Parts: sequence; structure tokens; C-alpha cells
Amino acid sequence: MKKALREAGADVREYDNLNCHFAVMDEDLVWYGSMNFLSREHEDDILMRIRSEAIVKELLAISNQEHKV
Repeated sequence: MKKALREAGADVREYDNLNCHFAVMDEDLVWYGSMNFLSREHEDDILMRIRSEAIVKELLAISNQEHKV
């Protein structure tokens, strides 16, 4: 699935030391929760759709910071 997403133009990132799951859709829309987007869902997974430019920027900053470690 990762390969197909990348071929479609998605920026797919995985971090061993970052324990949150989110998918940024555009500059002010993010899906956030316990669901691992790159594997099978679980019965108790939760997912929130959040429309907030500030939250998108914060999550991207966190992921970029973790990427440099």
C-alpha cells in the first residue's frame, strides 16, 4: 500500500519513535486517531476528522522534528 500511495503522489512517512497516527489531507484537514492507516483496522480504533490549519502545522512540525532525530 505504501508503494501505491507514493506512486500516486502521497508523502508517506513512518517513524518508530512517534506514537501517533495522522494523515494530513491538505493545509487545514487532518485525520487523527489510533488507527494505523497502513495496516488493518482494529475494532477499538478511533479516528477524528479535524479541520484546523493550526493543528495541521503542529502535527507536521512534530513529525519533521522527529524525522531529524
